[in-house]
Amino acid sequence: SDADSDAVAESENDESGEVMPGDEDEKVLASDFRDPKLRERFKRANNLVSIGRKDWAKWELFEIERRTSNKTYLKMLMEAYSQLGFYNRTAYISEIYFSTERNRGGVAQARELWQYNYPQAYEKNVSNYASRFNVSESLVLAIMRAESHFNSEAYSPVGARGLMQIMPYTASQIARLLGEGGVTELDLLVPETNIRLGSRYLSRLQKKFQDQIPLVAAGYNAGPHRVYSWLNTFGTLDMDEFIEHVPFVETRNYMKKVVRNYAIYNALYGSKNDTFVWLTQPVPMRVSARPSPRENWDIID
Repeated sequence: SDADSDAVAESENDESGEVMPGDEDEKVLASDFRDPKLRERFKRANNLVSIGRKDWAKWELFEIERRTSNKTYLKMLMEAYSQLGFYNRTAYISEIYFSTERNRGGVAQARELWQYNYPQAYEKNVSNYASRFNVSESLVLAIMRAESHFNSEAYSPVGARGLMQIMPYTASQIARLLGEGGVTELDLLVPETNIRLGSRYLSRLQKKFQDQIPLVAAGYNAGPHRVYSWLNTFGTLDMDEFIEHVPFVETRNYMKKVVRNYAIYNALYGSKNDTFVWLTQPVPMRVSARPSPRENWDIID
C-alpha cells in the first residue's frame, strides 16, 4: 500500500527516542527502485518499519546497499538511512561512493552530499548536552565521527563502547561528576547516555586545555596526563608543530582528524567562520609542574 511504501520516511523515532528528520514532501518510495528485486526489498523494509521493527528494516536496506553501485539507488538509500537514524551507513556511502562529487563541488555546490557524510547525528541529544555542558556541537560531532563513525554499537578491542567510544572506568568517573549512579557497558550503547557522558568529559577537557581543539582531542584519545607531559616537553611550539611532535602516531593522526571534522562541521552548520589561524600560533598554555603519570580524578570539576 501507499502507506507501507512511505513507512521509512514516516518513522518518527530513533532508538534513543529522538524525532527523526524528514520532510513530508521528500519521501523515498519503493517505486523509485526500478530493479524489481531491490524494489521488493525496499517494500519489505517499509513494512518492517510500519510494525516497529526498524532494526530489521536496516538489514533489508543493507542488502540493497550490498547489491548495487547505482548512484541513484545509493542516494535513495542515504535518504532512507538518514530518515531512520542510521547515520553510520549514510556517512559510509557518501564517503566511499561520492568523494569525487563532494570534492569537485565543495560545500557550496555539493552541500547535501557533505551533509550525508557529516550528518547532524542524534541532533536532539547533541544539542541538549552540548548546551548543558557548554561544549560546541561541532566538537561533539567531530569526536563522534572520529571515534565510531556514528555506530552506536561500536566496540573497540581495548573496551571502549558506543558512539563516543567511552571506556567503562571513564564512564563511571564521569557519572560520579554528574552525581549519577553506576554505568554499565550496556548503558554506553544507548545513544543518549553515551552522548551525555561524552559531552560532559569534553567539557572537562576543554576546561583543562583552555578550549584548544587539538589539545582536547589529544586528551580524549590519549588521556590528559599525557598531553600535560607533552606540553611540558615541547609546549612552546606553534600548534601545528606541536601536533607533529606528538610521539603517538595514533594520537597525532587523531588530532588532525578531529580538527578536520570540526572545521567541516563548522562550515556546514556553524554560525561563525573559524579561520583556524590558531593552528600557526604558539600553544597558548604552559605547564610548569611535573605532570602526573596518570589521569587525576580526585578533583571534581
